[in-house]
Amino acid sequence: MLDKTANEPRKTIPEPLFIFELANNHMGDVEHGLRIIAEFGALAREFDFRFAFKLQFRELDTFIHPAYKNRTDIK
Repeated sequence: MLDKTANEPRKTIPEPLFIFELANNHMGDVEHGLRIIAEFGALAREFDFRFAFKLQFRELDTFIHPAYKNRTDIK
C-alpha cells in the first residue's frame, strides 16, 4: 500500500481495517466485480476507517474434486 504523500510503502496496516471478500459473488464477470467494488467503495467513504478487498483466483479444473464435477443435486 502506498502512502500518497511520501510515495513510499506504508510500514503498518491501518487500524481498523475491514476486508471485503470478492470470491465468487462476481459470478465470473469482471464488469460485475468492478461494479461491486465501486458500490462498496461509495458506501465505505461514509466511515472513518479503511477498507480493502480480498480477491481469489481458482483453477476450476483442479478446484472441484472430480467426484463432484458432474453432480446436479448440489450447487
